[in-house]
Amino acid sequence: MIDTGGGTLITSCTPTVAVKQSGCVALGGDHITNDISMGLRIPMARAEKLKIEEGSCTLGNCLPGEMILLKDDSGFAGKEIEREC
Repeated sequence: MIDTGGGTLITSCTPTVAVKQSGCVALGGDHITNDISMGLRIPMARAEKLKIEEGSCTLGNCLPGEMILLKDDSGFAGKEIEREC
């Protein structure tokens, strides 16, 4: 099981009823949002919205050259970015 929170990622392994192993990494959803914001040079609020609406961990889930249109938003002029697989 993996639980991604805002600031941490918690893992646990339960092959039976009892927890056999667990761990915590200081990396969470807020870090991903920040990376998207910095990488695309968009506001944090828009990066969070993009992550929720378009984010995926599935490889091969898009076509080469497929684009995402980031519509105008308050304080954001909008732009088009390439979705990468």
